[in-house]
Amino acid sequence: MAAAVDSSDASDMRSSLHLGGQDGGNRAAVHQPDLILVRWARSGDPSAFGVLYLRHHHAAWRLAHGVSGFARQCPQIVVEAFARVLRPGTVTTSHGGSCRSELLAEVRRVAANPSFTDRQPELVVFGDHEGQEVVAASPLLVEAFRRLDEPQRTAWWLLEVERLTPRETAAVMRVDCGQLAGHHAGASRALTSHLAAAVPPTTAATCRRAAERIAAGGEPDEITGRHLRSCPVCRMRREERLRPAATLCDAVPPMPLLGIECHRRWRTG
Repeated sequence: MAAAVDSSDASDMRSSLHLGGQDGGNRAAVHQPDLILVRWARSGDPSAFGVLYLRHHHAAWRLAHGVSGFARQCPQIVVEAFARVLRPGTVTTSHGGSCRSELLAEVRRVAANPSFTDRQPELVVFGDHEGQEVVAASPLLVEAFRRLDEPQRTAWWLLEVERLTPRETAAVMRVDCGQLAGHHAGASRALTSHLAAAVPPTTAATCRRAAERIAAGGEPDEITGRHLRSCPVCRMRREERLRPAATLCDAVPPMPLLGIECHRRWRTG
């Protein structure tokens, strides 16, 4: 009996996530706008939940890292955010035909919970151009991003990584456009300053010179170019200076398989 229950439960989850179900309900749900699917999901329709999950789970996963500063609890944040937005019996409040802004706002609210903000940096070992090992808590920009306050992290991430418009970002953060501009400008200044200052006094003179040239912007001169070809740490510093959004997005780990866990949490309310 237990095996039958497990098989039935797995089949129901696969169908609700539209990962193999061929029934008419799934096919109909795929072509519906978010506004209708949210209403159906909050009425208990598993097909609607599955389609919404597949549409928006990557955005929720990325923002969970951005808001929390790459917390280890990001899987729990995503699961809880989906459950809160789509739990049966709640009132539909989505506007504009999409639930993404509401979901992203919920990701931010969940991540603000102290139980979801244990940010433990992961150690990465680099070899410098002299063969010595350099241990960094993380890529420099990721560490700088962790040090921003939460509104700055959220504003910068939504605008620069997710490429939301200022109006969409302000709606997610529940702030006006003036406040949003202040958060974004503060984050940009802090990230630039950190990259310019993240060279310890014991660093080799060639690395310090390269860091100064990188912070100043523009193309490296011949000496700096030669150094960059032999020093992976300075190459990383330059890449982060030139492509900060791509650097942070690349730092987001691959998303684990959270669909079944989200489904379970959604069903239990």
